[in-house]
Amino acid sequence: MLHAVTLARATDVNESIRILRLDFNAAEIGANFLPGQWLNLHLDGLEVLRGYGIISVPGAALAAQDLAPGSKPHVEVIIQNAPQIQQPRAEVSLLVGTQLNISFGGSFVWPPNNVHTTPITRVVFLAGGVGVSPLVSILSHIFGTNTVPQEVHFLYASRVKGYYNISHVLGLERLISISKAHEGKFHLYLFFGGYASRGLMEAAVPRQSFEPRVMMGADVLDIFRNFKFKHTTVCYVAGPPNMTSHFVKLLQQKVGMDASRVLYEEYEGEVSQGFTCQNSHLFI
Repeated sequence: MLHAVTLARATDVNESIRILRLDFNAAEIGANFLPGQWLNLHLDGLEVLRGYGIISVPGAALAAQDLAPGSKPHVEVIIQNAPQIQQPRAEVSLLVGTQLNISFGGSFVWPPNNVHTTPITRVVFLAGGVGVSPLVSILSHIFGTNTVPQEVHFLYASRVKGYYNISHVLGLERLISISKAHEGKFHLYLFFGGYASRGLMEAAVPRQSFEPRVMMGADVLDIFRNFKFKHTTVCYVAGPPNMTSHFVKLLQQKVGMDASRVLYEEYEGEVSQGFTCQNSHLFI
């Protein structure tokens, strides 16, 4: 189903990532999508053949009468301007006021489609680079709708490239806000390679678990050593293809997770330092 939208705002997170806010033209209807789904842009009647990560929550796209007074139903999507991505470039230079059509898709969603019989008591999120966007959407949704499992663990790896303002790291402000509001239930682990300085980053993200290096398999294994409830745990992995495939393999083969409880989505784009290497020892 196509939805008519207007580009209401374009916000640069840093020099390579932009967030587009798309307002629904039919405000009285809005749209329904599931947390974690991706979005397709349709320019001049042509579909842009790539899924774009949605970082906003489904509740923001509800019909206007279901939102706070003065709010407009909208969706926020991540656009990556990276030379290594082979994709149409028209969406990078869209102007505010541009009329577009969008559609939603994907099965990387919350709650997971294939887990029905066993309660979910724990969720583990593994995010790399722009892959953080659907996971932030899922996370914000479960905390915003009081559907939170007993424990939530979120491991996020990104190359900071000298950024020490948390607003320049995609999704980080929202993650820290959730961490402060739900201390004890939400556990956030940050891995910032590149030019990260431990002192500067610890000052920018106080009280968070931070490492100035890549995320490794040992970090994931440490999470699972703390609890033995694999049969009631689900894992979401989203990031560059190399990272995603290695961590999915680790979860299934070394942790022993059932394949139905490991959901994953591959996101091309700027990756965490080390994730571009083909050597598996960087991940396991």
